[in-house]
Amino acid sequence: MEIDFYRNRETGTHINKLGLNNDLLAMKMQEMADAATKDINILGTFDSRHISAIHRHMFKDVFFWAGEMMSLPPAINESSARSYAHMFDRQVAPLRYIRHGVRPDAFAERVGATLSKVAQTPPFYLGTDHALRGFTRLLAKRAGYNWDRPEMSAGRRGQWGSAWQEANADNPKAMIDFVRGGVISRSNTIWRNMQIVR
Repeated sequence: MEIDFYRNRETGTHINKLGLNNDLLAMKMQEMADAATKDINILGTFDSRHISAIHRHMFKDVFFWAGEMMSLPPAINESSARSYAHMFDRQVAPLRYIRHGVRPDAFAERVGATLSKVAQTPPFYLGTDHALRGFTRLLAKRAGYNWDRPEMSAGRRGQWGSAWQEANADNPKAMIDFVRGGVISRSNTIWRNMQIVR
């Protein structure tokens, strides 16, 4: 039986602590991401270490590699992991300037354009969508909004799937619209009472 770092090559099953097949694993990941995102409050500086902490928080009970950026076993290929972290840090650098009170359209433009870049080079073997959902929710909190798009944890279908495909075609507009939808759908929320993550 041939096994790599993430997947049983013979069966195609993603290696996980719970011994679940891929279909059940996807359902479990969605359940865990929904629970973790609801009240997420992981402080950080919106960089590779921050999203790794979010991924680890969500999936530490299902993957032994939770929070580790995609690579071959770290002891063999540490430079690959460093490259993913460096790439992610460059991609999300503009988000560090988002502050409380930024207008919803400006928030959507900046975050959507950034997610489009990340979509082309997802840093985690599994769970990048889920981690980005938590990451974006925290960014929105810092900006003063309540934001969520649960479909990010339901596989790449619907508007999220279309936005991901368009991002891989180097077209960020669909992703910007997707992010904007998460803000506008919560427009009746009293934003000034939302926690600001600093």
